[in-house]
Amino acid sequence: MKTETTLNFTPAQLNELKRVLDTIGWATRNDETGHIDTYVSEDRVRFARNLAGIVNRMETAALVGTTEETL
Repeated sequence: MKTETTLNFTPAQLNELKRVLDTIGWATRNDETGHIDTYVSEDRVRFARNLAGIVNRMETAALVGTTEETL
């Protein structure tokens, strides 16, 4: 059976999502040291810019996902 879940963002959550997406392409946490590395791949920068450009134009947003439930 498939289950659908919708997550509606409040205005404050949407603003935080925009802020996160604006910065995700510029740094990444090193899992081994816990430090922030300033180098990220060009693919990640491009993805972050494209996604941030879309989200920054939104006034409301929701994520909708489906899951295959097994009993």
